[in-house]
Amino acid sequence: MSVSYVMVAIAIAANLIAVYFMKLCAGMTLPWPTLGMILANMLTLWFLGRAMVAGAPVSAAVTALTVGVMIGSFLIGLSFGERISVVQGIGGVIAIAGVVIGNLA
Repeated sequence: MSVSYVMVAIAIAANLIAVYFMKLCAGMTLPWPTLGMILANMLTLWFLGRAMVAGAPVSAAVTALTVGVMIGSFLIGLSFGERISVVQGIGGVIAIAGVVIGNLA
């Protein structure tokens, strides 16, 4: 696995941490979770940019980020006790399929 895709994987992990802190920060009213969200978002963008500098194509890197965050966000929602309806599940699958298909060419 090339270094660029390791950086994309780290960007996905950082983005999932940002989503987690986003849920905790209560509309950016709690300072520490808000700071965690901001820092994790900064790390996401930094690692995504480094991945592109290391040779990852823009479309592949952003597609991987989108799909990884989509799947991870469902899992984070479940960890907070949120339910995923059948319609949300189908919509998520359609969105993921659309992103992947759109980047096949």
